[in-house]
Amino acid sequence: MGGMKNIFRGFIGMAIYIITFMLIPILTFDFVDNMEIPVPPDQILNIDIAKGNIDVVKFWLIALGLMISGLAFFTWSSPRNSRRKIVFSMLLVFTNCFYLWSYKFSGATLFGIEIPGLGSVTLDFAEMVMLYLGAYTLIIIAKIWKLIEVEIGKRKEKKEEKVYIPDSTFGKDGGAV
Repeated sequence: MGGMKNIFRGFIGMAIYIITFMLIPILTFDFVDNMEIPVPPDQILNIDIAKGNIDVVKFWLIALGLMISGLAFFTWSSPRNSRRKIVFSMLLVFTNCFYLWSYKFSGATLFGIEIPGLGSVTLDFAEMVMLYLGAYTLIIIAKIWKLIEVEIGKRKEKKEEKVYIPDSTFGKDGGAV
């Protein structure tokens, strides 16, 4: 694949990660933070998210989202089955793990909903984040395996290049023609 096509693919990957890791979460947190649901008689359903630190959560979403998007550019613009692609994809997975870990400890996984006259409900999504981290662990193992596989393949190619002797220089018995 040509260099310009790789760069174009890198920008597509970066745009996908900007939308999924920055834009959608920030818009969701803004929407939930500013949402007012009227409950009869003349009261409003109160939703608490991130323990009132929604601005801190948004800051980390932007900071880590930019780092993830940059790594996504280099991952997507790298040639297939290259060491560079595997290394950048491993860095991307580690950064995704840190991104999810920051969700867990920012309080963004804990939703408190106060229903006037009935009480409150608390939803904790921390276990779901831990499930994703477990899946990312399996992805990391697969990436390490792929790196080993590519490295062995590259070494085998170099070894075959050194041993290759064209048949036209030697006769059937191995002597010079």
